[in-house]
Amino acid sequence: MVDIYGSIVAWYKEREPRKFDKTMSIIQMRTQYNAWLNAATPADGVKALGQLLFVSMGHIWKTDEEQAMVFVLKRCERFLNELDNEPNPAFFVAMILDSYEYGDQNDLHALTMIGKLAGTQMTRYGLSEEEVMGIMCISNHSKTVLHTATEVEYINPLPALQILLDKVGN
Repeated sequence: MVDIYGSIVAWYKEREPRKFDKTMSIIQMRTQYNAWLNAATPADGVKALGQLLFVSMGHIWKTDEEQAMVFVLKRCERFLNELDNEPNPAFFVAMILDSYEYGDQNDLHALTMIGKLAGTQMTRYGLSEEEVMGIMCISNHSKTVLHTATEVEYINPLPALQILLDKVGN
């Protein structure tokens, strides 16, 4: 079993300071949400959902409030239970992002809910969140630590994600 949160935290520790920036978190999550909406292929959509979950968890770490995450997860689960018949729960990400950006949504609650919605959408596709995130963590960890203006070489997650989609008939 992969420690997804631990892997994401390790990635962020190597690359970014533990300083929460709400504006940056919103920009990054909107980018990945829009990538999911505009995905050219199902694998591209799953990759965007994986990145959305990765980014939300990284920003949770930056809030330095992980100890409260268990309580927040319980609150999120109640909301997600209401979405049992919703085929695309990730559409609610836009609502949470808007509330977070323009309202008074709590940082940890918004970030956790967005990550949970992305993960729930993966399961609606018949995929395992753990398998998808394992692939995303391998891909992201293969990127160089130093930020450069040139094209970054890394392990492309799309072939592995397509294999998962093929297994479930998507």
